[in-house]
Amino acid sequence: MADKGTFRSRLAGALLAGAAAALIAVPAAGAGLFPGAPGSGSCSDGTTSHPFASWLDFASYELAPNGGFESGATGWTLTGGAQIVSGNEPYYANGAGDSHSLSLAAGASATSGAVCIGGPTRPTMRFFAASGGPFGATLTVQIRARGLGGILLGAFDGGSFSVSPGWRPTPIILALQLPTGTSNAQIVLTSTGGTVLADDVFIDPWLTH
Repeated sequence: MADKGTFRSRLAGALLAGAAAALIAVPAAGAGLFPGAPGSGSCSDGTTSHPFASWLDFASYELAPNGGFESGATGWTLTGGAQIVSGNEPYYANGAGDSHSLSLAAGASATSGAVCIGGPTRPTMRFFAASGGPFGATLTVQIRARGLGGILLGAFDGGSFSVSPGWRPTPIILALQLPTGTSNAQIVLTSTGGTVLADDVFIDPWLTH
């Protein structure tokens, strides 16, 4: 089993590779608005844990605001039939007392409130997902960076991936395209085929842990 240092070393290599891509991607999406953009201030770190250690991801993560959906839809905007439902991911990564998750029917979306993510300081996010039916489903992740007054600075593709009927961690989602420490970003989860269940959305404050 790889130790935490080994995992971090591998992630560092991935981040360097991603940073090179980000230098190309950001000007196209942000139209030159990123340097010094409002909303790119420092972010304080909350309580961290290792929710994906059983899958050899030993990084420290902190829960996104209401990332476990235990406060209902508070802080999230639900559209297209998205709803908070009873039933938690079975690993209880955020806590043994958790009892809710997010359900996204085909075409439904959930958009978070402001979260701090992006750049080399907070470069990745990850959560748990499962298909809500007997067959697989497809989930798309988008990260939106907003500036002063909520102005949209750019919308970045976090990837689309298949979701199996059983609960599993998603792939590690890179957010290097965003300005460092963007404190006014939004996470958008959309089912693009089939019903998707999602739970326990975590962000990695990489450089401080």
